[in-house]
Amino acid sequence: MRKLLLSLLAMTALLFVLDRAIGAGLERLFRASENPTDGDVLGHAWKLRAPVIVCGASRASHHYVSDSLGAELGAPVFNLGRDGSWGAAYQYGSAGILLNHYTPSLWIMDVDPFLVRTHEILDRLSCFLPWAHSEPVARELVGLRSRWEPIRLLSRIYPYNSMVLRLAAAHRGQDAAPRFGFLPLTGTMTLAEADREAASAPVARADVDTLKLRFLARAIGALRERGVAVVAVRSPRYVSAQSAVARERLDGQELERVFARHGVRFLDFSASAQPHWREPSLYRDASHLNETGALRFTHELADSLRALNLVPAVRD
Repeated sequence: MRKLLLSLLAMTALLFVLDRAIGAGLERLFRASENPTDGDVLGHAWKLRAPVIVCGASRASHHYVSDSLGAELGAPVFNLGRDGSWGAAYQYGSAGILLNHYTPSLWIMDVDPFLVRTHEILDRLSCFLPWAHSEPVARELVGLRSRWEPIRLLSRIYPYNSMVLRLAAAHRGQDAAPRFGFLPLTGTMTLAEADREAASAPVARADVDTLKLRFLARAIGALRERGVAVVAVRSPRYVSAQSAVARERLDGQELERVFARHGVRFLDFSASAQPHWREPSLYRDASHLNETGALRFTHELADSLRALNLVPAVRD
């Protein structure tokens, strides 16, 4: 019995050491990776100390041309857009982590109705796992995924489980360095896709999620407390059917009211508010601009920010 106990203790100690060693190696790959999905994008943002941060889901990463926007504003821009990160929890977590390291001047929230409607998809908060051991806000958000998260986080490998292959690929140079988080899309939406969109009817509106509203208030509050200017921007998506245009107007009015309650300016570049965004050649698909459209949108956004005196000061 004693030998068995000693063997179990030895095995446990060996697994502990292996977990720590492999976890440390994965963390080093993560910190060095430029991959915008599985790399340390937040770390790159605070090392750059970018005065302007763009945050949101896939339309953020594909619509805001960081280098062009930075050139027009005269200040570096870093894009934290991440596929599927529609909810306010991503805004809250990203702001909470960056504010622990530096204070940007301007925070651009790319928003759409999913920011406040439909339930927060808690499993997508796994994107904060690599920071859960060092950043309190990341640990808070990861803890919402499951009551077992504190136990799982005892492992140093666990935060990187889903990204091992991608990290290894990036280490071998298989990922091109992104343009400060901007990911361009090539190609143009086909006429058939445009026709399908024109014939489509909008689905029923989902309920407003109180958890998302709370996270939105906390994100804006944390940024404002540090003197960061916040602006909400609805970037374009392709709509042409009258029912879809009417829905977009309704959604825009709701978003404007939500941000007005927080004293945040809402800039609406939707096709319902600005009809020139109904041009199919500007889109890769109905939800995303191609690079031509993104450059045009970025230029118009820069003009709007300058007109509103929201050009950021470069902090020391």
